[in-house]
Parts: sequence; C-alpha cells; structure tokens
Amino acid sequence: MGRSFRLALLALALSAAWAQAQTNEPTYCGYTASQIPVIRRYPHLTGYINPQVLTTEGQMAFRVDFYPGEGVVWAYTPWPVIDVEWRWDTFSLPGTPPGSSRSYNWQVSWNNGVTTYTMALPITIEAQGTYRLRASASYCYKPCANCSPVQADLKVDQYGAAFIPLPSASMSRLLTLLEGEWRRNAQSVEVFVVAPDLAADLKNLLGRMARGTFENCRLGFCDRYDPVRIQRFLTDVPDAFRQLVATGRLCGGIIPVCYGAQDSRVYDIGPRVGAFGVLIASGGRHDYIAFGMGLITGENFFLFEGPKGVGGMLKEALLFALMERQGREVR
Repeated sequence: MGRSFRLALLALALSAAWAQAQTNEPTYCGYTASQIPVIRRYPHLTGYINPQVLTTEGQMAFRVDFYPGEGVVWAYTPWPVIDVEWRWDTFSLPGTPPGSSRSYNWQVSWNNGVTTYTMALPITIEAQGTYRLRASASYCYKPCANCSPVQADLKVDQYGAAFIPLPSASMSRLLTLLEGEWRRNAQSVEVFVVAPDLAADLKNLLGRMARGTFENCRLGFCDRYDPVRIQRFLTDVPDAFRQLVATGRLCGGIIPVCYGAQDSRVYDIGPRVGAFGVLIASGGRHDYIAFGMGLITGENFFLFEGPKGVGGMLKEALLFALMERQGREVR
C-alpha cells in the first residue's frame, strides 16, 4: 500500500471523525455553539389590553410590541393570539367569531425596529366574557465570546374582561339566559332566590329546571334535559314556592330509567322579605345576578352577568348559608 494511499485513508478517517463530532455537537435554537453570536441588545415582548375591564358597550383594543434585539438567533418568533370565552362559545382570534361574517386579523406595523401587532374588537352585550392575549418567543445568545450559549423565552399572558350591567333588563332576557344555561350545563347550574314570590313565567321555568324534562319524543327517543344541580328558595311565603320543591331523580323512557338528581328546596326564613326579589344563578362559565321588584311583577329589574364565582361572593355577603341553617325547610 503506497504512502499516498495511506495518507488519503487517514484524511478520510479524520474527515469522518470531524463530521461525527459535528453531528454530536449540541444545538441551541437549531444552531451549534460556534454559530451563536454574542448578544448586543436584548429582545423584548410586551402586550397591552385597553381597557382591561369594559363595563359598557364599546371597543376593546389589543396590542403587542416585539423588538428582536441584536446578536441573537431565534427558535421561534411571536404570533399573538386572543383566546375568547363568551357565555356559551370559545374561539381564538385572528379569525371569525361564531355567528359573524367578519374576520378579525392583526394589523402589523414596523417602527424603529419594533414590530407592532394591533387589533380592535367591538364589544356588545352578547360579546360579554373574558379575553386572553397570549404571545411567546424563544431565542439563544452568548453573554460573552467565551461563554456557553443561553436559551431564553419571552412571554405575554394578559386578561381583559367585558361585563356590562343592565339597570333595566327585561324578564325575557333573564329567561333566555337561565334556559340556555340549563339546557347546556344543567348539572353545573345552581340557583338561589330570596323573594316572597316570583313572576309566573320565571316560576314556570324554574319549576322545569328543578324537575328536568323530556322533550321532542319520537318513536321512544327524546331530548333529555336533566334537573339543575341545586335550587334554593328563601322566603317568608313558603306556599308561593311549594310547587318548586323537587327531590329524587328525573325518570322516564319506554323502559323507565332514572337520570339526574333533583335537588330543589324551599326555606321559610321567618322575617318578612318585602316586595323585592334577588336571584343568583351560577352557570357553566358565567354567574347572573338579578334583583328588584320586577322579578315579582314581571317588569324590568337590574341584571348583571359576570365571571363564574362572582355570584358566590354575593351569596356570602347576603349570609345565605346562615339563612339556610336558621330557616325551616318546606317539604
């Protein structure tokens, strides 16, 4: 074997070894350590929601600013997303909201090296809910020429909310909200009422919610709506609510089968309540608070739709637990 041939084999072996070493070298953001630059300016990512809480119909604006810095390499750069949770719908933007024909997209601009994403949304009564602005990015750099590479993350995660109180709400709106929650989220719905009586239409709906029902039956197959999880009526006139007491289970069908539990009760709390009503309903995602004489007369009343949990705070403020312990349950 000639000397030149042996040198060629050695060079080939060294080349293969070098290639193998390169293959095994760790990467950062898809680059090897030798390819990572020394940082000169750090990147930044910031987000804004204005206003963060909207209590009247209007507009909510979203903005994200991204500065890429200098002397870094990127695993990925940001593309912001708005996660929206309405009363019964969830979706993300950019995109088209449910029931809309209009698409909402980011408006992108550049100024002094900063990329800015903006979007404005009209907020109506039906667009009440929470809005979550999210964006993230990941980059790699070296703090100094002889330093090991570093991978860092940037993140935006902010919430906005739109909940609009109605000082003069109609009974038909409350009935629509309660029935919608019942038909979608029966086993998570809770209703608490303090009143001497209620308007007939409201009482009728609460009765169906208390018992559950089978509807649209065809050839033995029905749409089933389970009873709500719990209903409590606190009153000084128990006879007005006696027909709403429901305990047991919803049963029915060609071969009778029992489904959701019925747990609707009335408490005689003794002291005179007066011609004024308070209703607090906790649904799947939202709570509803209604109060005023209109709950009894069928005329207008105050209605607030808020995030789930706000009704619980009011129940505590009204000492519901105390009243239940002291009240006499009507059977």
